[in-house]
Amino acid sequence: NSARGEDREQLAVCDSYPSECAAYAVGDEVILIQSDRLADALNALSKECREIILMYFCLEMQDREIAERLDISRRTVNTHRRQAFQEVSGLEPPI
Repeated sequence: NSARGEDREQLAVCDSYPSECAAYAVGDEVILIQSDRLADALNALSKECREIILMYFCLEMQDREIAERLDISRRTVNTHRRQAFQEVSGLEPPI
């Protein structure tokens, strides 16, 4: 019964506090990342690659918008985004 499932979901609340997250300032935005593994991977990237991947995936910006904001070419944004995504995607699975 779907009503019972919804009731069960209301029985539990998971609180998340900003102090438990890694915070990344991107322009006027602050992006909070809860996953320690993802935060470690983002920290391993160059600042420019990290900003580009966060703008693309978290702020849902297009390459053109990112290029304008960072005052770089769209091709550079695309290259850095693909490079950053490959590095982050290459994480070893948790043990």
